[in-house]
Amino acid sequence: MRSWLGAEDPTHAIQQALQDGNPLLRRAGLELLEQVEPEQRWALAHEHLKDPVRSLRILSAAALAPVAGQNLTSDDIKSFDLASSEYLTSLQWNADDPAAQVNLGNFYSARNQPILAEQAYRAALDLDPAWLPAYINWADHLRVNNRDREGEAVLQQGLQKLPNSAALHHSLGLLAIRQKQLPQALVSLKQAAMLEPEDSRFSIVYAALLINLGRQDEARAVH
Repeated sequence: MRSWLGAEDPTHAIQQALQDGNPLLRRAGLELLEQVEPEQRWALAHEHLKDPVRSLRILSAAALAPVAGQNLTSDDIKSFDLASSEYLTSLQWNADDPAAQVNLGNFYSARNQPILAEQAYRAALDLDPAWLPAYINWADHLRVNNRDREGEAVLQQGLQKLPNSAALHHSLGLLAIRQKQLPQALVSLKQAAMLEPEDSRFSIVYAALLINLGRQDEARAVH
């Protein structure tokens, strides 16, 4: 795993940032936690559930939502619950913002509360039917819960609003791969790569599928 920090494993750099007295550096460390394997996050960041800076407590709750739950002390549980309450309150204050609703959906999804998660994703789209992150995150939530058929419907709904979204075509292609529908996957992944040729994520996955299908010459032509 290579980070923008230039190291194969960003853990040490993140740890240094989180231990810094400067709250801006601690914020940077928390924002980079997604580059760390989930099982490592708690040890790195749980102390910041009690950070003196409220915004950092909130960031910690969001970052640790997927891993908070097992083998925690009563003090750890209390710290997470308090920081989570602050985080949820901040999102509720911005309930008319689709970004806040998506963050709310992501939090509930991470906490294995699918009904609340999907209510939040729907609320985001009620506020802005063209809000791309709502479609992407909702479909990913459904993927994690082995509900790809519903996820496909969400992505198709998104494409009705955003037909030129490379991210939606790419997600639909990955879903087709999981369903072993490789011809459809090729169509979607090619479309994503064509729509945003400057984004290497899309072209790399498209080329990888071509190679997997024995179409090396076509793969080499992908930019």
